[in-house]
Amino acid sequence: MPDATPSASQLSAEFDHDLVCDTLVWSAALKALYGFARDDAASMLAVKERIPPEDAPAVAAAFARACDPSGDGRFRCEHRIATAPGRFRWLRIEGVTVFDRDNSPPRAIRSIGTVTDVTDALAARGC
Repeated sequence: MPDATPSASQLSAEFDHDLVCDTLVWSAALKALYGFARDDAASMLAVKERIPPEDAPAVAAAFARACDPSGDGRFRCEHRIATAPGRFRWLRIEGVTVFDRDNSPPRAIRSIGTVTDVTDALAARGC
């Protein structure tokens, strides 16, 4: 059941993920979308803990495809974020991965993009 908590429908927020050092730079809006306090340090572990187990494989597969240097580096997926027991919001992640092509083999070094709360849009379509 979607979370009935009021939210900014279609709110988008930005992220920047240094894949070499595994550090995240998130806007305050993105932290709020994932349920972090403004002063919390975002981490991939904390993000993964908020994604329901049923959605985790698809998110991991999309990220792996985006980090594959033989691809175009684009990342797009939708997943839920648990907000309370039995309640969730739907988020759409869209981004692109930057590769160090001077390295052999090429490697993913940075991922940048946006996360959009699409809960209300999906509900309006009956999803």
